Amino acid sequence: MMRVSLYLLYLVHITFSVDIQRGPENPYAETSKCELIRIAACQGLPYNHTILPNTFGHTSQEEAGQDVTQYISLVKIPCNPSLKLFLCSLYFPWPANMQCELFPEDGLCISEDKPETKPAAENALECPAEMKVPTSFEFRIRLSNNQIIPNCGMPCKRHLFNDPSWTKFSRLWIGLWSGLCAASTLFTVLTFLIDMNRFQYPERPIIFLSFCYLVVAVTYITGLSFGDKVSADSSLLPAWFDHHSFNFRA
Repeated sequence: MMRVSLYLLYLVHITFSVDIQRGPENPYAETSKCELIRIAACQGLPYNHTILPNTFGHTSQEEAGQDVTQYISLVKIPCNPSLKLFLCSLYFPWPANMQCELFPEDGLCISEDKPETKPAAENALECPAEMKVPTSFEFRIRLSNNQIIPNCGMPCKRHLFNDPSWTKFSRLWIGLWSGLCAASTLFTVLTFLIDMNRFQYPERPIIFLSFCYLVVAVTYITGLSFGDKVSADSSLLPAWFDHHSFNFRA
């Protein structure tokens, strides 16, 4: 009888040890299922389905949603851009069979939206084809942000910033007022030269001002008469350069 009792005690001990090593079974293993996330606090994530129960033992989304609402104020601040994804991944977990380390490449797993950061190009702006010049000239353009575009020059006879009709109108408008100014000031100066004693101080400074305006008007009229020929626009490029187009990559 004593021996039978020892055998029974030994069997109970072995059975209990096996149960301890096996551990408690997941009571929700048979009820786990994939569901569409219905709680508004965790919608708009990189994934829209979850599996229940979660790590906290919640068997329904309503139960998990009650706990998530405790942290909504932190999400709205926002305390951290990854906080919403962190909380929802706990209460509305990403399925275990789709863990990040199972994917062969980066960028296929759930994460917060981060813009791709690319190093800025050495020259953010490229020189237009119309302004390309040979490197031997060492021309360059400095922009307002201190960016320097090498091998780039401003051509004289090409309309890059306005329409040719607007250039023609502006020249006619300036020429009209320059002519009127030259005529009126020339009349004043000639009147003074004919009878100098007629203009005494304080009227005489008007003659000096009229002569200055006459010089300015003559300068404008001269420029309009000669056009672009009066400026330093002689070509530094070989003759064949003006007849060839140059491709560039932006």
